[in-house]
Amino acid sequence: MLMPLLVPLGAAALMGRLGLGFYLSGLVRAKNAAGTALRALTDVSVAVLAFWAVGYALMEGNVHAIFDADRSFYAWGFFFAVMVLWASGPLLGATLERGRFFSTVAGGFLMAAVVVPLAAEWAWRGWLHRMGFIDVAGSAVFHLAGGLAAAAGAILIGSRSGKYNRDGSTNFIPGHSATLALSGIVAMLIGFVPSVMGMALAHRADYALAAGDALIAAAAGGVAALVYSQIRFGRPEVYLIGAGFLGGMISAAGAAGQMPTWAAAILGAVAGVIVPAGMVHLEMHHKIDDPGGGIAVHGIAGAWGTIGAGLVTLKLRQIGVQCL
Repeated sequence: MLMPLLVPLGAAALMGRLGLGFYLSGLVRAKNAAGTALRALTDVSVAVLAFWAVGYALMEGNVHAIFDADRSFYAWGFFFAVMVLWASGPLLGATLERGRFFSTVAGGFLMAAVVVPLAAEWAWRGWLHRMGFIDVAGSAVFHLAGGLAAAAGAILIGSRSGKYNRDGSTNFIPGHSATLALSGIVAMLIGFVPSVMGMALAHRADYALAAGDALIAAAAGGVAALVYSQIRFGRPEVYLIGAGFLGGMISAAGAAGQMPTWAAAILGAVAGVIVPAGMVHLEMHHKIDDPGGGIAVHGIAGAWGTIGAGLVTLKLRQIGVQCL
């Protein structure tokens, strides 16, 4: 009865991709803003078609669903095609200002056609599901997978010219519009709330509670990142606070709608510290240039949200399954 609600929720969730376009365009230098926006738009086209043509059939384990030949796409397929965009986005951010256009697009195709559908099958139908794995809104399926893809892309492609000096020191390359980037963060939150609501609905969790979990976790992440930034650098750092806000939001995805809001606040607050700290560590110590911060925002927060979904159950076996 409630499945048709996935269509309007999926349409609202597309606001998240608009937010990503704003966010990434603001993080780059002005000369690269238009190209970044074009990549974000192209990624939507390629990822959606890849999922419709191949990924949906792989996720459903139904060869007849290739190119939607059996006309089974309907509400769940449409909604999941939108959700896949959360996983392809981090790779865009990790390769900003130096990645080849078609290579980046190919990465989005692989994420939507193979990686995310396979992870979804494991988590919601296959061996992990049979072990009792919890991932209501894709903390692992979308965000951890996307963060790992971003890490692979950033490491393989190398850093931007002028990012690191021969003596090992790091140069900060500011984006041209912090205002645009922060507006994108707010837009991503607007798109994330219907995303977790729809996933909770599909998994028979409390979708109203899921919305509250996402909002509270994001707010806690932002406040914790503000405190971390003040202690670590003596001042509020715009991009670190934004990353903490996004990390807190994503940390709620694992158990959204299945945990009380106080637990979401704790998960978000922890994410608000470990995500910006992870960004600084990756950039300064491992020399991984990730302008969009997707490795930390999606990878670290996604991993924490996955483990956190086990921690809130207070069951040792569940924590072990989540870690696995």
